[in-house]
Amino acid sequence: MKTTALTDIIRSAAGRWQRSRAASRRRAAELERQRIERIRQRPLQTQQAVHMDRRPAGSIICPLCRTEQRSDRALCWQCGARFLFGDET
Repeated sequence: MKTTALTDIIRSAAGRWQRSRAASRRRAAELERQRIERIRQRPLQTQQAVHMDRRPAGSIICPLCRTEQRSDRALCWQCGARFLFGDET
């Protein structure tokens, strides 16, 4: 009899946990949908140009978003800023 009561308690707790987990997943999905919708409603930003004297040898750190990337890039992969180098014009 004790085993049956304990089993019922465990099953009840497991059921509550599964329902709570499913609700959390639904909430996370809804928050992601809302985030995407906010992004879609934002006006497109014009591409900003970043002027540098010369192209660095190893990597570039974008002055606008502070993202490091390869120095052979013409655009920042994070914010889309255009890199313009004085030694290449």
